[in-house]
Amino acid sequence: MPDQVHEAVDKAEAEPVLHMDTTGVPNLDLVLGGGLSRGSLLLVVGPPGSGKTTLASQMAFAAARTGRKVLILTVLSEPNSKLLAHLRTYRFYDQALIGDRVTVLSLQQFLPSGLVSAAKEVVALARDADASLVVLDGFSGVRAADPDPGAARRFLFEVGSTLGVQGATTIITTEAAVWDPALFPEATTADVILGMHFGVHDERQRRRLEVIKARGAAHLPGLHGLDLSASGIEVSPR
Repeated sequence: MPDQVHEAVDKAEAEPVLHMDTTGVPNLDLVLGGGLSRGSLLLVVGPPGSGKTTLASQMAFAAARTGRKVLILTVLSEPNSKLLAHLRTYRFYDQALIGDRVTVLSLQQFLPSGLVSAAKEVVALARDADASLVVLDGFSGVRAADPDPGAARRFLFEVGSTLGVQGATTIITTEAAVWDPALFPEATTADVILGMHFGVHDERQRRRLEVIKARGAAHLPGLHGLDLSASGIEVSPR
């Protein structure tokens, strides 16, 4: 019996303890099966207007309010001021956090040097900002920077794995159909994949959220309601 006790203790000490962070989005933790584990890579996929940027930004500001440092990287060629102007329309936005706990930069300037170099820049920027949460908004722009289909997957792996080792969670938003086969190779690098559905039904806009993948978590399957208002996003589990 003592040997069995020692074996159980040794096993418990050898297994890593996952730190679960709340997403800050109403009911999203429930759908994900308890939140988002620190150091994981979250891929948010959906068509235009589905709420990808809003969801990622809402999570970013929620993390910053708990004292964490956050880095938001945009891939769009438009100025960062446009993103901030968009976010100001939501109640979760806090101007006092910008430049202190929330750093917003553009990745566009690094893409012409190739995705290998861009991945290193992302890691360096996250390290300089001491960020424990990194948001890369607009991954489709990264994918378009290199004609090699495998380059985007390698970029995700390099960024996600390196930041994960440093204890930083990475959120990537990308514009695509939720079940687009072209995303399957990239999806293998993600720990969590959220599918954002958007369409018009009975002359009303309808948004839904689906957990496509949640490694190591007992998530709630199926389509869940998603409300987008001035407060941000709220998930209505089915």
